[in-house]
Amino acid sequence: MRPLDFESLFQAAPGSYLVLDPDLVIVAVSDAYLRDTMTVREQIVGRGLFEVFPDNPDDPGATGEHNLRASLDRVRRDHVPDTMALQQYDIRRPDADGGGFEVRFWSPVNSPVLEPGGELTFIIHSVTDVTELVWRDKALLEAKEEAERANTAKSEYLSRMSHELRTPLNAILGFAQLLELEDLAEEQRENLHFILSAARHLLALINEVLDIAAIEAGRLPLSLEPVAVADVVAETVSLIRPLADQHQVLLVSPPQSPATHVTGTASGSSRSCSTCSPTRSSTTARAAPSSSASRRQPTSGCGSR
Repeated sequence: MRPLDFESLFQAAPGSYLVLDPDLVIVAVSDAYLRDTMTVREQIVGRGLFEVFPDNPDDPGATGEHNLRASLDRVRRDHVPDTMALQQYDIRRPDADGGGFEVRFWSPVNSPVLEPGGELTFIIHSVTDVTELVWRDKALLEAKEEAERANTAKSEYLSRMSHELRTPLNAILGFAQLLELEDLAEEQRENLHFILSAARHLLALINEVLDIAAIEAGRLPLSLEPVAVADVVAETVSLIRPLADQHQVLLVSPPQSPATHVTGTASGSSRSCSTCSPTRSSTTARAAPSSSASRRQPTSGCGSR
C-alpha cells in the first residue's frame, strides 16, 4: 500500500484553506483557495498574509485587513478557533485580467493547530466565498425598496387625486343642495334626488380611495362589519334607474327584510343570505307611448338588462 501523501491530499481538498505560521506567513494553500483568490502557489507561499492580501486602496472604508488581523490575534492569544462575521475583502486581480481589485465577500474561520504541549504551531485560515449570495440578497433588497418607493408614490398620487376630485364634487353637491330649497315639481325633485345620491356615492368612493392609502400605510385598522343588504340594493337600483329609464326599462326590486345583513369572512368571501327572488328574469321594453306611466315595462327579479 502506497503511503499517504498528505500534502497532495491537502492541496486537492475541496475547501479553501490557507495555512499560516504564528508570524502569519503563508506556508501552505489548497488549490480551491488559489482559484477563489486568483493567485499562484509559488507566488504567495513564504510571504506574509497581508503582503499578499492588502486592503483595496481604492476603498477608503475597507476594514477587511483590520478585522482579519484582529481575529488572527485572538487565535494566537487564546489558542481557540475564531469565526468571523461576513467580511468584504477585495481581491487583487491578476495583471493579465486587467489588474485592480475585485469586490468579494467571505465567511472566514481561523483555527489553531497546537502541539501536544499546547504551543501554537499553525493557523488554518478557512474561507467560503459568498459573493454571489450577497449580490443576490442586495438585488432582492433593492427590488423591495424600489417596490416600496413605487407603492408610496402610488399612495401619494391617490391621495392628491382624491383631494382634487373633492373640489368640483363639493361644488356639485352644494348647488344641488341649494336646488333642494327651491319649489320644484315632483319629477324635478326626483331627478335632483338622483343627482345628490350619485354625488354622495362618488364622494364615498373618493373617501374609500383615501382609506386605501391609509390602510397601506398602516394608519387605518380594519374590522368586519355587517352590511344591510336592503340598503345596498336600494342604493344600487336608484343609481342605475336613470339609465334604465333612458332605455324604457322599469327596475323592480323585491321587498327586502330590514334585518337581512351580510358579514365578510376571514377568507374574503361572505356568508350567503337570500335577498332576492329565486326567479330572476329580465325583459327589455318594446317601443312604448310617450307617457311616462305607459312607457315603463316591468321586469322581475333584482335587475334588468
